Amino acid sequence: MKKFIPILTITASLLMLNISHASTICDQKNGEDRIAAFAVVKTSDGYVNVRQDNKIIGKLPNGEVVFIFEEVMDKPRWCNVDSPISGQIHDSGLKLTSSFTNIPRLGDDYSAEFANKDIRVSLKAAPFQPNKHKIVKNGWQVISIDGRKDIYGGDGDMPQFEYTAIEVKFADKTVKLPKYAYQNLFNGDSATSVNYDQKNDILYIHMSNGDGAGSYEALLVLKNKKFYKQYVGLGF
Repeated sequence: MKKFIPILTITASLLMLNISHASTICDQKNGEDRIAAFAVVKTSDGYVNVRQDNKIIGKLPNGEVVFIFEEVMDKPRWCNVDSPISGQIHDSGLKLTSSFTNIPRLGDDYSAEFANKDIRVSLKAAPFQPNKHKIVKNGWQVISIDGRKDIYGGDGDMPQFEYTAIEVKFADKTVKLPKYAYQNLFNGDSATSVNYDQKNDILYIHMSNGDGAGSYEALLVLKNKKFYKQYVGLGF
């Protein structure tokens, strides 16, 4: 399992569920044990314990992002997570990024905008043009694009769509995300959402992209109106 770094890869089986309240993330009441959701650590103690086999194996501080991929069987409200310390966390110590203020979507295309009175987020996408990229293949399989091997959405096939620009306009500042923040994310879907933690000035752009074996979840995080980090959860 790879640890969190500025570009983070996490492996998990994904099935999106309609969940939004942190205290019941892993309640085992919906008939499914698979979850694909990003959450942040949020406790009054300032940290949460990570356990494995009922033993504490580490702690994560408030604000740390984790990827929840499934419930712990026969242990209601316990979640299996991938994080800097992978293990099990009680959901009372987590808050879903999707539970922060939602920025409404305008339109349903791959290129989309999200806006409220204070924030406008624009994602531009276009058909992938191989002749404009440096592509390395092993037989039929694409193994790198523009020097990056951490490419998502195609499961080895040539991508069909790519993001060309992502821009966030705040009331007092416009932020154009650097290309490296999204250049490895392909085959965008319309299942994108944007949420804003106003208290801590953190914006979350959550993408649910790809299809079948090429499916993945991505989270782009802006802190204090600056791009902070990309997180990715791989499918199957």
